[in-house]
Amino acid sequence: MPSVFTVHHDVDFTPDNTNDYFLSVLVGNGQSGSTTFKNPAGDFFSPDVFNVPLGQGRELKGTSLPVVSVVMDINPQTDNMIVSYYITDTEVSEEELETLNPTDIVPFAAGANQTITFFSSLNFH
Repeated sequence: MPSVFTVHHDVDFTPDNTNDYFLSVLVGNGQSGSTTFKNPAGDFFSPDVFNVPLGQGRELKGTSLPVVSVVMDINPQTDNMIVSYYITDTEVSEEELETLNPTDIVPFAAGANQTITFFSSLNFH
């Protein structure tokens, strides 16, 4: 039976008042995962969170939005996991996203065959 662990993490971001923002979440290191997110408009996104509209900066300030990702260790080459959060002020392609620095990352060194649940809070200041 695989082990299941949880990781809690805060992602802090200071938006510009006039920009619209989008969220993309990527699971890395060849691991398998899915993310669930509810944007401020009340729309649910799962299993992929890519270019999800968050709203305008002035509306986001002072809010916290939960993001949940479940990652399974399926890569036999490494037990390392990473969840990357990208908050952008424009929609981006997958190719463009790979060239950007993430807003925040959550690395985790798992054991073989573990499943990790990442509970993150996007905090807008």
